[in-house]
Order: sequence, then structure tokens, then C-alpha cells
Amino acid sequence: MFSSPSLPAKGRPADVRNLSLSFFRPRPERLYAAEGPWQPRSVTPSLMTARTLSSRRQMLSVAVDVLMALSAEGEDLARMEPFLRLVSHSPEHITGSVATKCGKFVQRMLGAARTEPAKLRTLQFASAIDSRIVFEYAKKQIEELAESTGSGVSSPAKELIQKYA
Repeated sequence: MFSSPSLPAKGRPADVRNLSLSFFRPRPERLYAAEGPWQPRSVTPSLMTARTLSSRRQMLSVAVDVLMALSAEGEDLARMEPFLRLVSHSPEHITGSVATKCGKFVQRMLGAARTEPAKLRTLQFASAIDSRIVFEYAKKQIEELAESTGSGVSSPAKELIQKYA
């Protein structure tokens, strides 16, 4: 037989140790149905194909904002890589303010404080985006990298300069 806890007297706290929380527990069969579009999925660049144009631009804008924040915090490439891939998979949507943000990100990442692998990945990212706005923002840093000798980033920097020459 079900017994409910008695109500506490006024001014005294209720004894909640004996209450059953099974009512509040989610049931797995309700959360994850066997079929249907409501199944949990991982976020991948292929998800971009199902979005409308405005939500794609908004998603790209948020991804670039995250990249800017991670670069400001000095995070490593491993944390940036998913966002780099997401943005570089949709170069046709990188226009206007998103392109300006990408240019600032590339300019920041090609600074003197970054490692050579980070600079190389940033040059690959800038090449994949294929945007003149991004190139113009970071043109000075790219030219400095092209002039440097003995580094592995000089040849990709030269290729990027020739692409927009």
C-alpha cells in the first residue's frame, strides 16, 4: 500500500529522506525512440546541408566567434579543429561580417606568439576559405611568413600570396 509522507507542522521542515524520486527520473524509452528524426546525433559539417541560409550564416558566425575566443585565450589547435573544419566546409557563405571575423582570426593566429604548426594550419584554413577579405586582413603577416627562411610555413604563405596576386 502506498503511504504518503505526512505534512509537516507549521514552521518545521519536511522530512524528504523517505520520498521516492522515481517519479522524477526520465525513462530511457521516452528519451530515445527506436526510429525518427528525434534521435540524438552528433554535430557535423553535414548538418549544414539541412539548414536554411540564414541559420547557416548564424552558425558560421558563432563558430568564428568561438575561434576568436579560443585564439584570445591561447588555446591549442586540438580545441580549435572542429570549428576550423566547420567554417572551412562552407566557404561560399563566408561573406560580410563573418569574413571580417575570419580575417581577424587569421591575423591573430599568424602572430609571432604562435607555433609553426598553428601557423601552418591557419594558412591551410585561409586557403580553404578562399576569401579575398580574409587575405587582405592578414596580408602583412602572410608576407612576413613568405619572406622567412628556414620555416615550413614560407611555401604555403607564398602559394597564398600567388593565389591573390
